[in-house]
Parts: sequence; C-alpha cells; structure tokens
Amino acid sequence: MAVRLAYMESEKGSFSAICRLLHSVADQNVADGLARVEKDWADNLSGRRLVQFRTEHGTYSPRMVFDTWLYAQTFHQDAKRQGAVAELREFEPMGSVTLQVLVRQLAIAILNLDAVLRYALGLGQRDLKMAPESGISTGLFRPAV
Repeated sequence: MAVRLAYMESEKGSFSAICRLLHSVADQNVADGLARVEKDWADNLSGRRLVQFRTEHGTYSPRMVFDTWLYAQTFHQDAKRQGAVAELREFEPMGSVTLQVLVRQLAIAILNLDAVLRYALGLGQRDLKMAPESGISTGLFRPAV
C-alpha cells in the first residue's frame, strides 16, 4: 500500500512530489542524493533494469505491469485493462516475479528518498547514507531485446 501511495502522482506525498519539494531547497549533497533516487525510480519503472514483456499488441514495461496489477486486478477492476491481464498471464510466473522485484526496488528507492529527506531536514546523521544501489545484477532481470 505504501508503494502505491508513493507511486500515485496525484498524491501530495508521492515520490515525485517529495523530490520536487526537495529540489527547491537542495544543497549539493541533497541534489546528488535526489539524482540517484530519481534515476533508480525511473530505471526500474522503465524497464532499463527489469524485464519487459513483448506481445503482439506491444511491449509491457515494469510500469505497465504494475499499473495493470494496481488498476485491473488489485485496487480496481478496470474493464479496459482486462486484455492486458490476459496477455500478461501468458508470462507467468515471470510476470509475478517481475512485479514482486519491482515493488522491492521501488521500496528501496522510497527508503533512500527518506534518507535524503531526513538529511535535508537535519535529522539523523550528518552524512547522507543510503542503501546500496537498487539495481538487479542477475541476467534474469535484464531488459528483453
């Protein structure tokens, strides 16, 4: 649920809203931390770090897999997205694994954004410390060609 709220652009506490706010008051350490967490977030959603699923109707990036899970299966039953659900079922269990890894990766980016926020507010440590880069290094999760 927390990842969903951070993911939704319309939320005042969304990942991108917090980043925009921090950019307005950033010193160099905060700016560097933001650059890293924003890149992690974007790379994981775009498919630069996780698999993409190619079908006869197009390619499903991790963002599209997540959107389908959120809006066609879990929180809503959007009729317009049921075709995507059917197409993605053909990739099971890899589709579910990708979804689980993506949520983990987004959670790491959220925790790292929290570290940047705490640093910017002067809470906690004097040095900005974040979790290791959230990229997946196994060949299994590299983008499809």
